[in-house]
Amino acid sequence: KMLRTMRVKFKAYYAFQDDQLNEIIRTGVIRIPISNRIRVVGHAPKPTECMNTPIQGGAAGLMNMKLLELVDELPHLLPRGSRQSLPKLVAQIHDAAMFDTPKPLAKDLRAMIKEVTEKPVELGGHMVRFPTEIKEGARWSAAA
Repeated sequence: KMLRTMRVKFKAYYAFQDDQLNEIIRTGVIRIPISNRIRVVGHAPKPTECMNTPIQGGAAGLMNMKLLELVDELPHLLPRGSRQSLPKLVAQIHDAAMFDTPKPLAKDLRAMIKEVTEKPVELGGHMVRFPTEIKEGARWSAAA
């Protein structure tokens, strides 16, 4: 009953997913947005995999793209001639990134991350902005 209700309420989404599934069955591949990667799944794929892979892969592709911009921007956090160490990207886990930063730069780093990651990107002919959640802690377990 819940799935029937969702299919009625989100008709356009499910029509899109049905079209995608038919295309994947026809071609045997899933095309992942943003990174334009292709994943071969064969002509009898699991529907849940066909629905989830573009979302997960798209989020990871977006993160990869935004991390390149972030790393390029890190030197701009320091005043000219500063001897303070730069924040460092220490891990990327799917659509999440972890930075190690000196405490005095944390506020500026958060602002820079938000500015870079929330810039709109083109997706399916539309400019789309993705919200960014930032957590802070002395170690990963404290920020998770």
